[in-house]
Amino acid sequence: MSQPAGLPELFLHRLAGDTLGGELVDWALAALEADFDSSNLRILASLGSSASTQEAEFYFSRALKELGIEIPSKEKIIDDYVREIARKILADEIAPESAAKLIHNKVLYRFNHPEKYMGWCYLSGGLHPDRYEELRGKDLEDAIKQLATQTLNRDS
Repeated sequence: MSQPAGLPELFLHRLAGDTLGGELVDWALAALEADFDSSNLRILASLGSSASTQEAEFYFSRALKELGIEIPSKEKIIDDYVREIARKILADEIAPESAAKLIHNKVLYRFNHPEKYMGWCYLSGGLHPDRYEELRGKDLEDAIKQLATQTLNRDS
């Protein structure tokens, strides 16, 4: 079953406790524009960007239920987010170095450096994840793309 875009990042923000009402409203608007529909999704979209987080969360949860979307486990939320960033790296939608720093700041730093993603930690600091040698430029970019490929090929 397809899901509205943006859920991996939105779920990660919620897990970290930094989701704002306006972010949920923006997601609802994008979901409606992508032809997803439910009564609570429409209500959420109508709240406006200054919606309180508590009110937006109420309608967000109900909209997910109406759309048949379950909130994944913490581990799955993190994995889905990292996989989404890896996909964006390989699709040239985000610069590799920026992506590695994003994964470090949004996943590793916030969730006590899960072992599964430590390669991203080293690469975000410009180090090869196995040899710990300093990487720069194309070498760093290639190593990040290689880890992105491995991330997508790994069972989640």
